[in-house]
Amino acid sequence: MNNDLLIYLAVGLLAYEKQEYGYPYPPTLQQGFNRLAGHYLEQGKEPPGTMTAVWQLFHRPLNQWWPEGALPAELDGDYPLLYDDRVDEQIVEYLAELPVTAATAVSQLEAILDNQLVQTLLEGLRELYHQQPERAQQAYEKVRRFLIEHPYTSNAALIRHLGTIRDVDLTLMQKMYEPAVDKPLFMHEGHYWLCPHCGGLLRWRDGRARCAKPGVCGRLYPDYGGRQPLRPEADLMALKWSIHARTCIPGLCEIALFDTLNSEPYHNHVAVALWPGVDRYDLQLRFNDGETWAVDVKDYKNPQQLGRKIATDTLYDAEPALRWQQGFYVVPFYRTDHHATDMQYLAKVKKAAGKLPPNITILTEQEFLDAVQVRIKKR
Repeated sequence: MNNDLLIYLAVGLLAYEKQEYGYPYPPTLQQGFNRLAGHYLEQGKEPPGTMTAVWQLFHRPLNQWWPEGALPAELDGDYPLLYDDRVDEQIVEYLAELPVTAATAVSQLEAILDNQLVQTLLEGLRELYHQQPERAQQAYEKVRRFLIEHPYTSNAALIRHLGTIRDVDLTLMQKMYEPAVDKPLFMHEGHYWLCPHCGGLLRWRDGRARCAKPGVCGRLYPDYGGRQPLRPEADLMALKWSIHARTCIPGLCEIALFDTLNSEPYHNHVAVALWPGVDRYDLQLRFNDGETWAVDVKDYKNPQQLGRKIATDTLYDAEPALRWQQGFYVVPFYRTDHHATDMQYLAKVKKAAGKLPPNITILTEQEFLDAVQVRIKKR
């Protein structure tokens, strides 16, 4: 399988990131190193001779060093395996969407297993939604907002905020966090530190801070300037890395749009619902004349990967309450403004998405808000 080498290296590197010390390397990462050397030898090339050389390769674009024929076609070789010493977003996005049966080492892959926790929550509340839609919706909104707004918490706070929701398994929520108190990985100069963008606990190695999405948080706040110290509670917990990256950080954009549309000059002209139908899409806008828009926020590092996702996606409209006349895929500002790693990002997304139905549009955050204002003024 073309993804075997990638999976072993990614699994091993994810485990390596959680180690308090750099040695010994996790067994899966060592297997990845061995497979990489084997690919080089099969192609008559000399494998990198030192671990320093290997680490340097991992930070270079994949198409400069990845063995020929071993890179999954879905990945863009212009991105590295590691960004700022963490598994690159593109790799996590690809692996987290693999079916559980697709990979050799998938049972060890946290990015997939942790995503299953969120999926279990979603499926349980969608089942309840068929019998008691309002109750299921209220429970989902409360839990989803908690994950986004509390990238760190304590067991006491988790019980206080979510313990009364009878339709959500509290032990499932606890599994979405990992203990952080007294863990050297989370401490620097005697303190825990909060990311200035997402508010999550920074992780430290060799005196350097990293957040779950260094390509987002680290670019918006270089060297995480503005980080604040945290005095922890005795049972401090941090949101697991892949849930932090795939649920919390993109969710900040969803909530920001929701809050903006509930303020001037929008709120008198449009009613906004967040994650309608237990997250069938992210936002529903219902204008005063009855026209309805569906909005899905999509946050991918690789624009081609996002475009392919949109091309095969369906904005849900099976139920009367969720039907819409105009659909929008909205890209967070940091993918398209001056912070972006690719200034042609949106054009590449649209090209990869191909021909979409005439009532579906791909926009930036600001373009979407501008479109709402234009729609309001027309009426």
